[in-house]
Amino acid sequence: MTGTDIQEGAAERLDRMMRSHGTSVLRICSVYLKDTALAEDAAQDTFIKAYRSMTQKPPPGEEAEVAWLMRIAINTCKDMRRSVWFRRVTGLDTREARKQTVSTDDKGTGTLFKSLEALPDKYRDIILLHYYQGMRIDEISSVLRISRASGYNRLNKAREYLRVELEKEGWL
Repeated sequence: MTGTDIQEGAAERLDRMMRSHGTSVLRICSVYLKDTALAEDAAQDTFIKAYRSMTQKPPPGEEAEVAWLMRIAINTCKDMRRSVWFRRVTGLDTREARKQTVSTDDKGTGTLFKSLEALPDKYRDIILLHYYQGMRIDEISSVLRISRASGYNRLNKAREYLRVELEKEGWL
């Protein structure tokens, strides 16, 4: 196989991945960044990184593809949130920026998002991937590079934290 053949194969696979998983990648980026334009940029960066990776080394198999893309998307969003540019544009640190973008029109949604925002990243990640993306624990464990047991443990701790917070607000 020549370099051109590899690039053409990667381009075809990228096109298929974008059609198959583009909405999921954009959704996870939107939840992380709370800004449509930033989420679109992050989703685009995710697919650029995936393409570059495919042309340098073999990509994961079909089954691991979603987990691989979600890992790239999460890391891209985390990098964007940590950047000096992000803090300068928003004028706030990351937590404050996310708190201010929560809708207060719907008390239930606002309460849920505030509770999610209060979670440490490792718990928020697992909640978003499990409930928002509909991923199974074994897929999430692959994305987050943790053991299955750690995945179940984190999910249970995150659920308990959210339950306590929602009880305080009178929602449970």
